[in-house]
Amino acid sequence: GGGPPGGARHKEFGQKPAYLQRRQEQWAREEALRTAALPDPDCPPGMVKMPDEERRATLETLRANEAEARGQLDRLPLVVQVPSMVRKQRALEEKLKEIEEAIKIFSRPKVYIADG
Repeated sequence: GGGPPGGARHKEFGQKPAYLQRRQEQWAREEALRTAALPDPDCPPGMVKMPDEERRATLETLRANEAEARGQLDRLPLVVQVPSMVRKQRALEEKLKEIEEAIKIFSRPKVYIADG
């Protein structure tokens, strides 16, 4: 056999040495930092990727605005005849369309915003 006589082995036998484990973890961290610093190949010129936390917060705000606009629209009478009410209804419907479009955009995993 190739091992010690009688099959005696130390307790760390077959385990990766601690120094090698630390070195590999360090390399993994350095690689993660390097790739994080690379420019996003999908990013259009003059734009930057919006931080994910900011994107989620924006999405939350948009959903709250959508609920508010729907609530206002639901409180309008079913048949709207007064010109000012017709304008208000159209404005609310337009606002809802814009909010829905924005929600679609901010629901994507990557959102790009103007740099600066």
